[in-house]
Amino acid sequence: MNYLEILQEINRLAGTQGTVDAVSGLAGYQELLPSYADNAYEDIQLFRDCDWIFMRQEAEKALDATTNSFTDTDIAKIRFITYDYKKLTYVPYERWILWENMSTGEPKMYTIQPETGEVTLNPLNAAYTVKVYYQRVPDTMTAQTDEPILPTRFQNLIVFKALIDLGQYVGNYDLIQHYGTRFSVLMGQMLRSQNPAKKLKTKPFVRGEFY
Repeated sequence: MNYLEILQEINRLAGTQGTVDAVSGLAGYQELLPSYADNAYEDIQLFRDCDWIFMRQEAEKALDATTNSFTDTDIAKIRFITYDYKKLTYVPYERWILWENMSTGEPKMYTIQPETGEVTLNPLNAAYTVKVYYQRVPDTMTAQTDEPILPTRFQNLIVFKALIDLGQYVGNYDLIQHYGTRFSVLMGQMLRSQNPAKKLKTKPFVRGEFY
């Protein structure tokens, strides 16, 4: 679905009067639909700290002896960096700034400035190209033909979440309950498909309680 089709589907399932023929210039309840769809799309991407497979990206960065750092506004968080097919060692920033006499050479380690997101490598002795694997910042839709980056079978999550928010606004609890259930089921499927597996740590069960 593209942006316009998402708004049309929200409008259809909400059962409101009127049609949606564009993504702007709407009136009545239809005027609310773009903001609900936008918020739903952003919330879904931000869930689990953007840690979705469909939000993974990679990029090459050319660095040299005079420029061993970079920033990229498309990066939400870095997964890892490689040079010559080897992972560079990540060093926490608070340790990095205390490191004296760091040796110069090929890319071996890096840190990230918490406030600016600037990525800095160890001092380089020549020109190198490193590969950055990262989670991208949330996508947005503006034109009516824009399509979400969610896998096609999960795009209804935007519709369901928008309907839940619309139901809360108009006080339609049947709408909230029905699409809340559908959202939970589909989100569970996307978590299993698109969220990296994580091990759960459990505590011993003693006297009927976890401690």
